[in-house]
Amino acid sequence: MGETEPTERDEIARLEAEVEESDALRERLALLLTRTVNVLRGEPPDNTRWSWHDIPELAEALKAERDNLITERNGYGDMCQELKEVSEKLVAEAERVKVEWQGLFHEWENERSVVIKLNERFACGHRKVDWDDSYGECVFCKTKQQADDYDNLPHEVFQCHDRIEELEATIREQGDMIVSTARERDDARIKLENQLKAARARSKGETNR
Repeated sequence: MGETEPTERDEIARLEAEVEESDALRERLALLLTRTVNVLRGEPPDNTRWSWHDIPELAEALKAERDNLITERNGYGDMCQELKEVSEKLVAEAERVKVEWQGLFHEWENERSVVIKLNERFACGHRKVDWDDSYGECVFCKTKQQADDYDNLPHEVFQCHDRIEELEATIREQGDMIVSTARERDDARIKLENQLKAARARSKGETNR
């Protein structure tokens, strides 16, 4: 009997140790499952805990979603390569447009400088664009000068013009008179010739008798 009692105590102590170890393991597993389900489903409401029964289904769904994301990522990789090629083409096109724009800008600057020079004012107040090399001066000044010269012609010139018109009228009148006189003379000549013919005819008739 003396040897049996220590053996039972040892067995009880061993069993109690196993129970404590089992409890500690259960608590660790419970904590692990709780943290896992919280990660899968999010933090639970206050004073509640998520059930552990659907952890495998949640993990399977998460795995499927991960696989889908991996597949999409691979597809995005191909798409990213295409986008990279497109972006490189766009960059090259942008460089070409930039060079072309710079050329157009320089052309515009040159044309603008020409316009600025043409809009320069002479001493007369007119622009250089109005310059005419055939006159050696601006068109407005030349036209104005011609008008002033015409307005400043001597009065005798206009009197001569009027006198010329009067002489032309007199010549026309005298011409008409000469024509009328010539016609009258022709009529008189014809009348005399007819009278002479009639007299000769009468004289010849009397001679024959």
